[in-house]
Amino acid sequence: MKKFLAISTLAILLLTQTAFAAGTKYKDIEVTHQYSIDINFLSANQIVQGYSDGTFKPNNKLNRAEFLKILIEGLVQFSASNPIDDYGTQSCFKDVPANQWYTKYVCYAKTQGIVQGNPDGTFKPSSNINLAEALKITLKTVGAKFEEGTPWYKEFTEIAADAHIIPLAFDSMEQKVTRGQMANLMHRTLKSKLPENPYSFTDAYGNPFTNDFVSYEELTNNEVDCQNFFYYLVHVDSEPSQMCINGVWGEGIMRDKSDFKEQLYHFTFEDDLGKQNPESPEIWYERDDFILKGGDTPQTNWAALGMNKSEAELKSIIAKTKGISTSKIEVEKTTVGGKPAIRVQNNYFTEFTGKQDGVTYYIPNALKSDKHSFHLTINSAPSYQTNNIEYATAVRTITLTDEFAAKLQF
Repeated sequence: MKKFLAISTLAILLLTQTAFAAGTKYKDIEVTHQYSIDINFLSANQIVQGYSDGTFKPNNKLNRAEFLKILIEGLVQFSASNPIDDYGTQSCFKDVPANQWYTKYVCYAKTQGIVQGNPDGTFKPSSNINLAEALKITLKTVGAKFEEGTPWYKEFTEIAADAHIIPLAFDSMEQKVTRGQMANLMHRTLKSKLPENPYSFTDAYGNPFTNDFVSYEELTNNEVDCQNFFYYLVHVDSEPSQMCINGVWGEGIMRDKSDFKEQLYHFTFEDDLGKQNPESPEIWYERDDFILKGGDTPQTNWAALGMNKSEAELKSIIAKTKGISTSKIEVEKTTVGGKPAIRVQNNYFTEFTGKQDGVTYYIPNALKSDKHSFHLTINSAPSYQTNNIEYATAVRTITLTDEFAAKLQF
């Protein structure tokens, strides 16, 4: 896969993709979605299914039990003499009791040597699975032979890279796997040289492979690798701080907003006519040593937003900073692109409209270089851009800003 290195002044690179015009059965999967073909392939072969509300939720992260279920459903053929349901009555790990929905998959996998669990006798079925874990059990399931060395994931990752089964979205072994990425990984695996009887490229879903592929070296270096379709690569001057942003929001424009170069930037998205996309969030990109001067806009008190604080403490701090009641916001500790973050749900206008006045994400030390750290604040589009309050969404729903944050890579 092609890499882009930070070498000079501000650069924003837009990369495009040709969409496959295939139908989709899920409300949240457009035909242009990057994983629509993969998701539809798995659904057609009854390997995955969506949720009861008709969605697939491609950005949701998978836990170890969920991934194992999908893997075994897709890659293992059971005979009448070896039915998988027989494993459901076992209790094969301390935290895998009998008769849970995932028990039969975990206990079958343990019997076959696909998983081993942890030294303390647990499996941790509810823990989010990362790429290294996902590749290991995938290759174990298809019968690949490998040894664990130094680092432990090197040999099997090289096998996966050689087979081109690793989704282009990944740039580190620790990156958590989403449902959409899982679909791409499974589609690639099922049509690769790894299974004994791979699926054919001549089906309705075609060839999942591309000219580019992910190598072991790319997964283990410190460079940020944007997917080579519809993503921006953003960096500032000589600072090798990079961020991948989904290009569907428009052309990214970053403006210096301080008297100190490289200290405070305001990042917005504009259409072909230079108008800000009324739905896109705004980003404040703030260096850790930023100092306010005359005319500068005060930003976040990052020192106060320690991730070691409870959600209740953070709620009180943020409400005080904004000069509002704590009843007007909800605060949740979360992650964005694998980085610890704070999500603030603003409810300023709820009593008037029944809707929600956008979302703010605070991501401390999101970007790092040899010299500095950069904090990010992501805000929903302001009301003066939309001229109404319709950009707001009902309480406890996923906003456009949440969708934006879910696609960020660092």
